[in-house]
Amino acid sequence: MNAPAGQRSLKELYARRFGPKERAQKNALWKVLCQSFLQRYVSESDVVVDLGAGYCEFINNIRCGRKIAVDLNEETRQYAARDVTVLLERADALSSLEDATVDIVFASNLFEHLPDKEVLTAVLAEIRRVLRAGGRLLVLQPNIRYVYKEYWDYFDHYLPLSHLSLSEALLLEGFTMKEVRPRFLPYTVKTRLPKSGFTSQDLSAGASSSSAVWETDVSGGGEGGQLDAVLLRWYSFRGAGQRH
Repeated sequence: MNAPAGQRSLKELYARRFGPKERAQKNALWKVLCQSFLQRYVSESDVVVDLGAGYCEFINNIRCGRKIAVDLNEETRQYAARDVTVLLERADALSSLEDATVDIVFASNLFEHLPDKEVLTAVLAEIRRVLRAGGRLLVLQPNIRYVYKEYWDYFDHYLPLSHLSLSEALLLEGFTMKEVRPRFLPYTVKTRLPKSGFTSQDLSAGASSSSAVWETDVSGGGEGGQLDAVLLRWYSFRGAGQRH
């Protein structure tokens, strides 16, 4: 992730935040989320990039043709499945990826860690560069409109974004909104969600996030065509807890 901290700081920060129990709970949740919802946006032949992959819960559980995890935390390699290629690169400088070679870019809980809007704009431009014509961007992250208190409980949160402000940023990069889901997922994993055996119905019960699907008349690589973006916002259940 593109916070100013170095790799050692990232490793220590997330080791403190997510112990083995929390990681197991997160992976179980992501397995259901991928199977029951996100898979509809991804075909089994797609090249998928998980931007800010972290513990690889999404990229390990989604079905696709080629899997690429991008993160600055060197421990991402430890958690990536065997069929995942890991790139330790900045989200605004994907030097290992050529123009118009990716079908899906997924970014979960990444943009709030960027230091400023200039870097966000650079990240969005880089996403556009690597996406093929007809490619798709999936974004899932906290919505400052709903979690304006909890948003700042984490030292590595820098950039406040709502569904409206991020929508404008995407519009400036050529995307147009297609789908909105005002209530989608909880802000944290330490909530009233069941800790095991839960289903897609459990994911939506009581949640209040927003999402949107986007299109553009500008292709991946800037050659014309269409891109989609799906914005999925986290909301908080009642009560405090760890971030996602």
